[in-house]
Amino acid sequence: MSGKATYPRRRYTRRGFLRVAAAAACGSLLTACGDTRLVRKLRVTPDPVRVDEPFAITLQDLSPWQRVTLRARCVDAYDVEWRSRATFRADFLGTVDVSRQSPIEGSYKDTDPIGLVWSAYGNGTS
Repeated sequence: MSGKATYPRRRYTRRGFLRVAAAAACGSLLTACGDTRLVRKLRVTPDPVRVDEPFAITLQDLSPWQRVTLRARCVDAYDVEWRSRATFRADFLGTVDVSRQSPIEGSYKDTDPIGLVWSAYGNGTS
C-alpha cells in the first residue's frame, strides 16, 4: 500500500448540482444569503430535476426589492471544484424567478434558467 488515502469519487449530475445550489441559497452549505428562513422560500421545480429536463428556480415571500445571492458548488469526479453565483433583486411582489430575471451581478449576465449550471467555473486540480 502506498500510504496515501484514497477517497471514492463523487459523480454529480445536474440534479446533484442543483441540490447543492438550493442548499447554498438557503444557507445550509454556504452562507449565501445570511437568512436561514429562506429555506421555505426557495423552490426548484420539477423535484427531482432530471439531467435532460428544463427546471425553474424561484424564491417567494421576500421583501420587495430584496437582494438575494444564489451560490452553487460541487466537486466533480476529477476532484475539481465548480462554483457559480448570481445576485438577484426581488420584484415589487417579493419574488425572484431565475428563468425570467437577469442577475444584477454574478458569474453570468443574461436571463437564463440554467445560468448557475453552465456558468460554473472550476478550481483545483485533477
